[in-house]
Amino acid sequence: MNYVADLKFDHPIRIKERVKYAIRLRNYGGRTNNGDMGLSCVKGHDNTLFSFNTCSLSLNGTTQSRGQIPYILYYSNSHDKNCDFERKVCNKLKARESTLSLLKTVVEKSMELINMSIEKLKKDPLVYKYLGESAIVNVLLPLVLAHIGPLTSFSKDAKSAIHVLELINKLLPAVTSINLYSANKLDVMHKDLSDKLDGSKQFGKFKSSKTEIRDSKCTTTSHHYAWVESDHPYTAATVSNYKVKFPKEVKWLCLEFDPRSCTAQTEDSLQLYIPNYRDYSDDDNKHVVTTPYIPVLKKFSNDPMEWPFAAVMLPGNEVVFSLETASDYLKNDRISRYGFRCLVIGYEVEELSKYQALGYGLVHLETELSFLGGMCVSTLLKCDIILPNDDFTHGLEQGSVSAAEQVYAKHSVLLKKGFALAPFLNIQQVMDGVLPLR
Repeated sequence: MNYVADLKFDHPIRIKERVKYAIRLRNYGGRTNNGDMGLSCVKGHDNTLFSFNTCSLSLNGTTQSRGQIPYILYYSNSHDKNCDFERKVCNKLKARESTLSLLKTVVEKSMELINMSIEKLKKDPLVYKYLGESAIVNVLLPLVLAHIGPLTSFSKDAKSAIHVLELINKLLPAVTSINLYSANKLDVMHKDLSDKLDGSKQFGKFKSSKTEIRDSKCTTTSHHYAWVESDHPYTAATVSNYKVKFPKEVKWLCLEFDPRSCTAQTEDSLQLYIPNYRDYSDDDNKHVVTTPYIPVLKKFSNDPMEWPFAAVMLPGNEVVFSLETASDYLKNDRISRYGFRCLVIGYEVEELSKYQALGYGLVHLETELSFLGGMCVSTLLKCDIILPNDDFTHGLEQGSVSAAEQVYAKHSVLLKKGFALAPFLNIQQVMDGVLPLR
């Protein structure tokens, strides 16, 4: 330790939780020593956990396992930690309330538009087509519903789930009714069959076409699948790319990873890429390709919990697996160097006819609303659901239980019939802890 010197900043630097910081050392003197076999995670005496990663500012190959900084001097205050925690909880609750308020506004404006369309649909059936092709039905509402799902499922917030269910209860019946009315009015299936017949009036041909459509809708299997896997064990210090490409009829890819998929160290990672479909044209109307492939999902490395445990759906008919590995500096034979193994399944999607495409956005919106409602119900049925804990309930549990028992024992005749409550409470009042006594 005689060769280690303490370097202190002019003033303390406040370190925030879950924020990455770069420490760069510039040496203008002679050569310095370096340490080896460093740790990626270090826990302090107060259980503060520091995680170290490679930095792009390094010019000499410094990593978390090899470098010139042996330790970090820090000071922590438990009071500051409690304040930071309370501030984070408060900000999280405010953000959740703002999100639900925004969702309520979007749903109310959508209801106004749908109610207006229902009145005009009785006079002109093509209103269904215009509404189904609108941006609010095809873009805004599906994106809002897709991003509101994790708020109810992952956070296990009962109040948010109930609030979203109330909004779905307002919007879903209106969307379903307009879909049913338009389906009967336009007779989409009959017109689609008429197009396929090309004006033919033969009954036998009509029957065969109808049977063909029914069979195609019942098909749920796929004839496109491929196994993709690396060497077991995989090779160190290499970059291996594996490409899977199905015919153009395939529109969706389903990826299922082997549970044994994992790497030995953080530097060894797997990244998925799909083709970049967002090419654009410049001012001269020339086709410009920005990047042929774009990364999807995050990199998977030596943490088994980061690898997908369920199937992953990707759009398109092509996917690239890129396995980048570093040199094996750990030299630990007990660590698994399995690599990865994945089953890729391609699913075809039939092109919609012009009559089937009428109002498809509304049909898709009805599906999204039903799925989101199922997520909210699933959250409410979970055993480990997080119920609201207000100050009144907390105070009652702490010091008022014994007082309540004494009051009940002394006035049991008056209290045996229960409390006289106002009209029945709704679920939102129950979750808020409202107790309206007469």
